[in-house]
Amino acid sequence: MGAGGAALLAKTVLPQPLWGLWALIGGLLALGICAIAMEVIASGVVAFFVVWAEDPAALERTKPALFLAMQGAIEGRPRAGAVVAGRNRR
Repeated sequence: MGAGGAALLAKTVLPQPLWGLWALIGGLLALGICAIAMEVIASGVVAFFVVWAEDPAALERTKPALFLAMQGAIEGRPRAGAVVAGRNRR
């Protein structure tokens, strides 16, 4: 719902001076929910890199294309067809 939805709801239901407060509360709640979701994603990325660093052969067995892309990124060579910032420009 976020700040906009809270402001619209508060503006139609509550007296005029309070709608800004409800918009602020809605915005803070939306910010908190987004922060929680981003923390979950960040934890997954960290877990992926830790597992990959400990056992790269497992990634090579299960997802060979991803393994080759990761190895190419480490060695500084992009995979075929990839556009890298600062390279492949005409």
